[in-house]
Amino acid sequence: MSYFIGSFKNEWMKKRKRISLFILILFAFFSGIFILSFFNGNSANTAEPAVQTALQRLSGSMSGVYLSFLYPIIMIGIGADLFSSELSSGTIKTMLLRPVGRLTILHAKLALLFSSSLLLLFFSYLLIYLFNLQHGTGDWGAAISIWAGKEYTVPMWFCILFALLLNALTLAAVSSIIICISYFIRNAGLAVTLTMLAIVLPKLWLAPLQGNLPVSRYYFSQHLDLVSILTGNSPIDTTLRMSAVVLSVSGCLAYLLVAWRIKREDLPC
Repeated sequence: MSYFIGSFKNEWMKKRKRISLFILILFAFFSGIFILSFFNGNSANTAEPAVQTALQRLSGSMSGVYLSFLYPIIMIGIGADLFSSELSSGTIKTMLLRPVGRLTILHAKLALLFSSSLLLLFFSYLLIYLFNLQHGTGDWGAAISIWAGKEYTVPMWFCILFALLLNALTLAAVSSIIICISYFIRNAGLAVTLTMLAIVLPKLWLAPLQGNLPVSRYYFSQHLDLVSILTGNSPIDTTLRMSAVVLSVSGCLAYLLVAWRIKREDLPC
């Protein structure tokens, strides 16, 4: 465990500036949205729809374009070169000189990507909540309908907690896939490009093909937005169980592939 903690700290030291940059970018992004919505609201001349409370806006923001398209790009920016840059430059040899197992290095990189992605996602949701407090907090016990095999009515706090757990599953699967591509593609720039092609872009061109190409519904990027399935707003024909299984299997296969290869390959020394 001490070797893992040391390796995790080492990975954090290498990526802390980039993670801090993404924190600033997220703050600027959501601040800009808040300022635009504030001025648009004040200048509107037509009757406005019912204003959502902070909790309603938070629960509504836990699915959709942000998690399916924008947030994977942030994860790629953090982790697409975790292995590729070190393997291409040869700096991996300094890590192998330490008494740390190869799987420990893999687990440290995977843990850094997952934990930092989860931290940034929580930060995003916190900003959404705080920026909408002007409309009231909302009722944590308010009833809301979710769909998990059949329709259930649950309190708001349970829906938000369940949505966080589903998003954590998505982040874990995407983290494994990013690490897998980063390991096998030894050029950092190419790794970023191929990761974008594998995770972000397929959702754009696979969705229209579902009727003609049924197998496309089993591609993992089609199932990143688990919360939209939970709330009954999924753009694809799937169930929460099926999507969770597709993501879990994809993430596990990516991890096992890297773990199998890294234990057997002669890395550059």
